[in-house]
Amino acid sequence: MEISFLVKIAADEEKAETYLREKGVLKTFTECPYCGNKHFGKVRRGTYKCYKCKREWSPRKGSILERSRISYGKFLLLLKLFELEIPALKASKELKLSYTTVHKFYKKLRARIYEEDTKDDMLGGELEMDESYFGGKRKGKRGRGAFNKIPGDLSKKMCKEIITPPRGYISKPSAALFCRN
Repeated sequence: MEISFLVKIAADEEKAETYLREKGVLKTFTECPYCGNKHFGKVRRGTYKCYKCKREWSPRKGSILERSRISYGKFLLLLKLFELEIPALKASKELKLSYTTVHKFYKKLRARIYEEDTKDDMLGGELEMDESYFGGKRKGKRGRGAFNKIPGDLSKKMCKEIITPPRGYISKPSAALFCRN
């Protein structure tokens, strides 16, 4: 998306909200998220209220913007700065937001990207590799004739499991292989 187009949308909160709904960032509610009743309405400050269970909720409920007070326009600009790989400190100065807010959203965005990447489970199933040497860095000769290295031919071994990072781990996934003889 071009920055000039984004700035026009970000300048108007209603346009920014409709854009975020179109892109699926904000949910469009058709029923109460608490009781499932379809009879609800908008009340003060844009919040929704169910007429059956009498509970209120924000239009941000269930999105990355839940429990935050950042405007929709600033969030769109924050997304663009994240896409352009602008550091959180510089983005906080550009948007006149606190560093902790920008850093929190950057972490949320990275976590959401990680969740989407791991849904496909690309490293599941059989994995086949040719000649590998296992062991850490050691002084001296490197390669095939290195001392205390363990040669392994993974193409003849079956891999039991792939360990994925713990929940909430944000950086790129790393996999460790355990093979049986």
